[in-house]
Amino acid sequence: MTHYLRSRHDAILIGVGTAVADNPGLNCRLAGVGGYGSEGLAGQPRPIIIDPSARWEFTAQSKIFELARNGRGRAPFIITAAETVPSASQREVLESHGGKFIALPVGVGSDA
Repeated sequence: MTHYLRSRHDAILIGVGTAVADNPGLNCRLAGVGGYGSEGLAGQPRPIIIDPSARWEFTAQSKIFELARNGRGRAPFIITAAETVPSASQREVLESHGGKFIALPVGVGSDA
């Protein structure tokens, strides 16, 4: 059921705690989905990781990037706080696989 749901949605959202604890792949492994019998990445959700302080210490060997390199998943978009500055090495790994950091302001209320 999990992979069926992933095949029907554009993205999968997790928090940094899950990324740190599980080294997740966050892809869809159903036959016929992109990377599993179909061309391209059709049916593969975009992983989105909420990581305000950039504490997920990923590397090019993290499962999510191995899947992206092998055409079996997408690189993540990582949401950080605007004042967070990810390391140059993390930015290089993420962007070289097709992912990106998205910095958002942190505050209370709709005026933040």
